[in-house]
Amino acid sequence: MTTKNKKIETRLEPETRAEFERLADDLGVSPYTAVQWAIDCFIDKYKRPKDVPMKSRGVSGIIPDDYYQKISLLADKYNTTIIDVVSSIINRAIERMEKQNSNSE
Repeated sequence: MTTKNKKIETRLEPETRAEFERLADDLGVSPYTAVQWAIDCFIDKYKRPKDVPMKSRGVSGIIPDDYYQKISLLADKYNTTIIDVVSSIINRAIERMEKQNSNSE
């Protein structure tokens, strides 16, 4: 099977490689997948869309597999990215918390 992806080779310090291997083991993926995710996160962080305000920040976290699957299904349903779904969920949760706080005052 062929792929359109291009291979990039690099060298890692032994400590960095060990950290990627530990992370990969924790997440149940290959070290190569962990490296790819790190690259994707870096690109997402520094390739900010033009319509995103400069005072916005990226966040990350760990969620159970079943939550991830639900988020992935929502992204597919609305033809968007998982990042957009997670951002929307976080923004709505904060808006609700702020509304509840203002109602209790």
